[in-house]
Amino acid sequence: MHRPRGHPLDAPFAEMSSKTQPARARVDGGPMSRLHAFALLLALAGSSLLPALAAAQAARPAAPGSSRIAPLDDVTYGRVDQATVRVFAVRGVRATEVAGQRVRRVVAVPEAGHGSGVLVDPNGVIVTAAHVVADARHVAVRLPRGGGVHPAVVVHRDDALDFALLLVRTGSEHPATLPLAEAPPLRVRQTVDAIGYPLDPNRDQPQSTRGIVSAGMDGGLVQLGISVNPGNSGGPLIDEEERLVGIVVARGNPEAGVQGIGVAVPIAPIRAAYEQSTRGGAMSRAWTALGEAPVERRHIAEAVDAIVRLGGPDVLAEAAQAADGAVAPERLRYFAQLARTATDPDVMALLSGYFWDATLVALERAGGWLRPEQMPQGPARDLARRAAGWAFHLAQRAVRTDPSVVQRSPFLSQLVQARAQASSQAPQAGSAPTPLGQPEGARVVPPPEGRGWFPMLTVGPTMALVTPGEPAPGLAVELAFPAYLTGSRRSKARLGILAGAGFSMNRFLNGRADELELWDTSEKYSFHVHALAGLALRLGGPRVAFVASAAWTPGWARDWGCWDERSYYGSEDTVCVAVEGETLRAGRFSVGVAFGRFHLGLRLGLRDPDVVVTPGLMLGTTF
Repeated sequence: MHRPRGHPLDAPFAEMSSKTQPARARVDGGPMSRLHAFALLLALAGSSLLPALAAAQAARPAAPGSSRIAPLDDVTYGRVDQATVRVFAVRGVRATEVAGQRVRRVVAVPEAGHGSGVLVDPNGVIVTAAHVVADARHVAVRLPRGGGVHPAVVVHRDDALDFALLLVRTGSEHPATLPLAEAPPLRVRQTVDAIGYPLDPNRDQPQSTRGIVSAGMDGGLVQLGISVNPGNSGGPLIDEEERLVGIVVARGNPEAGVQGIGVAVPIAPIRAAYEQSTRGGAMSRAWTALGEAPVERRHIAEAVDAIVRLGGPDVLAEAAQAADGAVAPERLRYFAQLARTATDPDVMALLSGYFWDATLVALERAGGWLRPEQMPQGPARDLARRAAGWAFHLAQRAVRTDPSVVQRSPFLSQLVQARAQASSQAPQAGSAPTPLGQPEGARVVPPPEGRGWFPMLTVGPTMALVTPGEPAPGLAVELAFPAYLTGSRRSKARLGILAGAGFSMNRFLNGRADELELWDTSEKYSFHVHALAGLALRLGGPRVAFVASAAWTPGWARDWGCWDERSYYGSEDTVCVAVEGETLRAGRFSVGVAFGRFHLGLRLGLRDPDVVVTPGLMLGTTF
């Protein structure tokens, strides 16, 4: 797919293939990524629907502590509602392409979602759906009625039946729980209620919906005649006496024409898993893990809570209005506060994705510009500059903290590579205040250039000089690896410790006539195989540099040869001799010029006994 030159992310992305949806759909908040992409499409197209969407959601909270929906005074909530919690999970950052006004844009799609759960133990054991927390890097749980947000650990996960056990450690027992007690078997047409937090993760109290038990299903699941929505996954299913009888895990897929159908896991296998986790020590190990680095875990949980509740379509709708100068980007401001203290690479990756998409929204709302510095002065340019600065800054910090984060969030590798092309988007020190403020350091840190762990393979001709003896042409080959390197590829001076092996071979050929015009001819070979341990120095830039190295080359050598002797009387004799042994007193030195990862230089090898000197040319690779 062609992309115009100068696009902020020129590295290609594979097309995202569509997948066939099953008739049964999960009911967690996973569709947030699709809503996020849909809102971004509206923003990039400059749709008039987006301001309306933002206006309709303007009452959404600007900070995690507030709530949009307050309970009515004449509506009360009971023990079941107090035991039902919100479960937030974050994964990585995918990437996709959308069509802008002038170019195709590579955008971030943060993978974050929410579901419901139920407290089943006063010590903080929670049951939820397995797909809500599947492949999650971090899980957080928010308790109802101002109970706060807490880090959670997955203790047990059953992907076949789609349920999971979580544990939170809040410092006190939870009085409102729905225990995993034995209940009478479910009956067809029995009335049941599903409780959870559908659609909106900002609700402070759960919602209830009523249905019936429709049928049993293969695999031990229960089919319900009930209307549930995304966000209900993992919520409790109770009977007429408010006993816990199951966990909601799926609903009918409207895209397949299935409506009014839900799926639940009965309580028996959940209770068995709970007892096994308790007896087997998994619950105890999880409790200990939650006690390690509690402050850091709490900060991560608060960031996860904010990313799930404030991100998604709302943050892009707000960015579009902020680019038009209509509102202040409160959600992005709050994300900037989180970014200043974030230490977890996955959290930084998610925040980077939101900032990058906000940058694209501002670019498109202002007319489809390629870069913020090209835009006219105004709120859209200010927003784009600050958001892009945060996006690059967080991406680079995340990769420096944990290079493997790019495997979980492939969008980051593209953004880091784009840093060289978009460096002018970084916030500048001393600039006037703008809607977001500046990241730490007032400038984006240059992208990681890599340590340069590149093998040094050298090949070249040599000329052996033996004392006494004649010059002999030959060939030398070496392969060395930098076992340790200082600096990075952009460092002006680098020192490396080398380890490797090599060999050299030379051929001696002499011929002369004696005073009687009779010939003595001789042919000799010398072979040396050796290990290599030494130091290498590189001085200069990443393109052109001076390189030098010195190494000890202990090994094993064999010299052998044969010659024919013809006497005055015409007789002829052949004599062959071979000498071999260890060569501990051996070394080699080299100097040369490097051009990027390749170098050309001079080599001098020495070994004893017989003091074999082998100067030569060397061509090869270097760190």
